[in-house]
Amino acid sequence: MHEKGLIIMMGLPNGTSTTQEINKGYMDYKQECKKSTLHVASIKLAACNTARQSQDEVVVSVDGADDNANHVSTRSRKSVCNVTLGNKDLANIINGFPGDPIDLRPFDKVFTQDNIKSWWKNVGFLPMTR
Repeated sequence: MHEKGLIIMMGLPNGTSTTQEINKGYMDYKQECKKSTLHVASIKLAACNTARQSQDEVVVSVDGADDNANHVSTRSRKSVCNVTLGNKDLANIINGFPGDPIDLRPFDKVFTQDNIKSWWKNVGFLPMTR
């Protein structure tokens, strides 16, 4: 077999079947986070556009708290609007804005008890409790 190019190497079994099932959940979560990132960026872009139109500094409060406000500023006569995502946006990307419906809250949408239990069932995990 070696002469024909087939090399068989023995090794320890891995948890591929387990991680594949769990990865399905994270794959859904990743897609939802991408949608949420676009949502947060569009909010910031809209604020930047408003700032360009008024030529003033605009403060965008993401969650209603002034200490966590995102500042979007523009200079006059500029055609480029820079929008950045930072650490303050991470919570909104991960689980949406307060008061959002479940479809706009990636973590709550994907990691429900029913989903987690179905993943555990598929990989044969049975939590032991007293």
